[in-house]
Amino acid sequence: MFQKLIDNRKILKANYTRPESAALLCALVLPELTKDPKKLKIADFACGTGSLLNGVYQRLLMLYEQAGSKGKAIHQYMMENNLVGCDILPNAAHLTASIIASTYPDIRIGGTRIYTMPYGTQRADGLYAIGALNLLSDPARTLPLDLGTTGTATGQGTETIELRDAFKHDEFDIVIQNPPYTRSGADSNSNLPKSIFADKKDAVAMQASRRAQGRRLGGNNPGAGPDFVDLADRMLKRNGTMAFVLPVTAITGSSWQKVRKMWGEEYHDIFVITIADAATENCAFSADTNMAECLVIATKGKSKNTGRATFVCLERCPNGELEAQEIAKVIYGINDVRQLEDGINRGNPIHIGDDVIGFAISAPLTSGAVGWPISRVSDITAVQSAYQLANGKLQFPRQKAAIDLPICFLSDVAQFGADHRDIHDPGRRGAFDIEDGCPDTAEYPCLWHLNSKAQRSVIVSPNAHAFIRPHAEAKAREILARNSRGHFNIDLRFNSHSLLVAFTEQEAIGVDSMPNVVFKEKQIYDYVWTLWSNSTLGLLCYWLICGKQQAGRGRSSKAALDLMSTLDVRQLSAKALTNAERIFDSLKHQQMLPFNQMDADPVRHELDRLLLSEVLGITELERSDVHEGLALLRKMLCQEPSIHGGKKSKVKLDV
Repeated sequence: MFQKLIDNRKILKANYTRPESAALLCALVLPELTKDPKKLKIADFACGTGSLLNGVYQRLLMLYEQAGSKGKAIHQYMMENNLVGCDILPNAAHLTASIIASTYPDIRIGGTRIYTMPYGTQRADGLYAIGALNLLSDPARTLPLDLGTTGTATGQGTETIELRDAFKHDEFDIVIQNPPYTRSGADSNSNLPKSIFADKKDAVAMQASRRAQGRRLGGNNPGAGPDFVDLADRMLKRNGTMAFVLPVTAITGSSWQKVRKMWGEEYHDIFVITIADAATENCAFSADTNMAECLVIATKGKSKNTGRATFVCLERCPNGELEAQEIAKVIYGINDVRQLEDGINRGNPIHIGDDVIGFAISAPLTSGAVGWPISRVSDITAVQSAYQLANGKLQFPRQKAAIDLPICFLSDVAQFGADHRDIHDPGRRGAFDIEDGCPDTAEYPCLWHLNSKAQRSVIVSPNAHAFIRPHAEAKAREILARNSRGHFNIDLRFNSHSLLVAFTEQEAIGVDSMPNVVFKEKQIYDYVWTLWSNSTLGLLCYWLICGKQQAGRGRSSKAALDLMSTLDVRQLSAKALTNAERIFDSLKHQQMLPFNQMDADPVRHELDRLLLSEVLGITELERSDVHEGLALLRKMLCQEPSIHGGKKSKVKLDV
């Protein structure tokens, strides 16, 4: 009730953590009590009404009392010294202090470390207060910034205290947060402002203050989330642990790559938990976000398992706090976590009673634009097959032995065409004007719009045409030099689109969601690569690296796609390339079902069979187990929640 009453909660993205989610995260960040609680400092720098800070404290008291001690004996000390909470809303800070203090309401509390942080006010140095993010600059050192004062909740009301005196870096054992992570410009059609700083009048000045903090984890507009991770890192002691509720893009999106790099190189004992449900609102650990989220727990400092993480995919959110605590107990009780690179091994099942509600598996961490692949996965076998394929091994379920395949990064064999803003931008950046429709006389045809109904077969028609702007002749010629017939769908909807790569019979400018993919030897490789990309094998490589935040949709970026594994077409024989062109000609006008129906698509089956047999040399007669394994894998992929997205209706093709 208190959380729902917070004023402007939607604008500020103050989406509180569900009680069962808080119980799971708190049990994971504090599985046992290994030191005197009076030496354990815990902080939440975006505490809201205190769900997480209070959750960790209640967990600590439970473990302390299970060891035979009295929680009441340490309550006043913990409240006054060791529990730190910050929020920009005074009522939220006071609710946090009240809720935690009510654990033992008969104990008088003097001062607390629950602070209302200054926000939006101009300071003496000309910069604007930006809440807890002002603490990115070390408060204990001589600064060019005037940090100002903060209000702290006490037993007698509110006291004013200097920020320099209230905080210092490297102080905390646990930092636990569910920060506001909206990004500027998100959901531009909404009537609610989607900005890190909602007050437009002061937003520019507040952004300047944000930049002045010496941020190191910001990327291409990822929002405020990385800044709160950065803050947690600066506040933690060595071997201190951070625990976060974050959007799934934190582990999959290219804009979060600096955060993942830090976790992968500077942290150990990393756990990542996601939920594999078709409805993204059921994959959230917060209330009202309606987006897939993840829990990340990581301990500061290098250790023997730095560079790896244990990934847990649950079928559903825990049913209550008791089950959440039991799930955490099971996760920590796994002694020998199976590894992703060990082939098809199913991972470690998560048992709750007689039910299996998910799995755990250990995987190496990538640090580039490509995200961590195990997110919202229902059947780990599909990811294991994709991982093996990305590393040059064809290994499907039920397959007797792995087969080597020539695999490379996409950037090794091809490049993307021009950025859509260089092609068509309302300002002077754009080199072309674009008009809908593509007459036979169009000088510069374009593939402008995604249209699933009109784009079922590999060959598609241009649906717009371009005119060179008078001021941009030279730039336009540079763009046209990277023109091609192949177009990559970087905004793939698994449950409506049939093509990962569309092919135009003449070169056409690819715009926005369908950028050009250009091979150095265009007329040699584009046929075979288009076949590969639209096969189950090509989809598998894409599914491994794409974001899975929205139901039935896998969006990616050019930066991530450059590092996507694909068939090394340079290694194919002349006969294989000739066969590929013949197969392309025989199938190019055949309509295919969307990817979520590929298990029932005879054209996709034929494409897979011919690709294996006549291009890769894996015939049904010699290796029937491979063909059977691929058929089973198609069914597995169609049952993945991130692919079908809960869609019940089926596409029926025109005969």
